[in-house]
Formats: sequence, structure tokens, C-alpha cells
Amino acid sequence: WKLGKYSIRTTNGKMSLNYNGKFKLEMTAHLQDNGVSIVAPSQDDRPFNFTYKDLSIPTEVNIQYQNKSYSVNGAYGAIDFTKGYPPRATEWNWSSAIGKTETGKTIAFNIVDKFNKNMENILWLDGERIILSDASFQYGPDLKKDIWKIQTKDQIINMQLQPFGARAENINAAVMKSIFTQPFGEYNGTVTVDGTTEKFTAWGVAEEHSAVW
Repeated sequence: WKLGKYSIRTTNGKMSLNYNGKFKLEMTAHLQDNGVSIVAPSQDDRPFNFTYKDLSIPTEVNIQYQNKSYSVNGAYGAIDFTKGYPPRATEWNWSSAIGKTETGKTIAFNIVDKFNKNMENILWLDGERIILSDASFQYGPDLKKDIWKIQTKDQIINMQLQPFGARAENINAAVMKSIFTQPFGEYNGTVTVDGTTEKFTAWGVAEEHSAVW
């Protein structure tokens, strides 16, 4: 797959992303075949939505910028792929992050509300995939700075996001629109599985999105 200065290539269980523009980026994800595929019913007589999520993928990153090189090893990446027929008017909240528990377990999660009947709410804890219930999102009017509070109704995840910055877009072209704010930053909270509760810290994003396709 190639588009402008970007390219993605998958061979022998490795997915490589390359960017060559204002800086040079080479990122290699070592696929673990531990993702989740979801086919969810759509609305407005549209047939389906498909999404694939895979988190906690061992990933290497190399960046060259202004004659300097930066490398990151021992990190983790994520794949998020969606294709389908969403309702003409669509909105959602979304949360995704990767981190560690206080005992050193890897933790990752994908949580959504108001989209795909919340079927894609998944926790990865040391590689084990655990289905999560519906979730609630609470945040203030300043999406880029206010703390986000996110909790699953099954009490497995209880956390908050402290934004450090955000991406945002506001396109309103009469017949279509896409308005979203995507803060990124540090998550802190607790995860409770099989009666055991652990604190965790993770890095990731949240999102408020409203669209007319």
C-alpha cells in the first residue's frame, strides 16, 4: 500500500510502515496473530461494519531528523482497521492505549461507545483477550485539556486520561461532515480480572467523533 510519502508493506509476519518527508520514519511491527475481528450490524438498511484490532504488538521505530537518528526498541504498537457501511449520521467515543500494570503485565484496550453496538470493547492483559461490557465516557467541555473518565459497566476497567495534546478536524461540506477531537496522553486507573485488582499506567488516545458520510 502506497500513498504519497507513505507506504505499508507486510511480509513474513512483519508489517513495515515508512514515511519519507520532513523526517524519515521506519516502523516495523512483529505481528503476533492475537487480534480480534468484529462484524457488527449496521443501521439504515446498510449491511455491516467490519473492524480488526490488534494491540500490544512488539514494534521497532527509527526516525531520522535534521541529521540525527532516534531509535526505540522494546515498544508496542497497534493495528486498527475498519471497513463497512456506517449509518449516514454516525457518532462515537473511543479509547485505545497500551501500557503496564504495577506488577509488570502488559495491558492494552480498545473501548468504544455509541458505535458497532459496543461489540469491539476488548482488553489484552499479558496477551490474553478479554471481552469488556459497555462503557461510559465523561469529560468536560475542553476536550483537549480536561480529564476524561472512562469506566466499563462490568467494573473491569476504571481509569482517567490526562491529555497532553490533541488532534482535531472540523469538515462541514453540506452533504458530508467529519468533526472530531482526539486527545492523546497518559492513562491511569485500575484493572480487575478474576477478583484481582491492579493499578496501571498506559499511553494512548481518546476521541469524540461526529460524522455524516
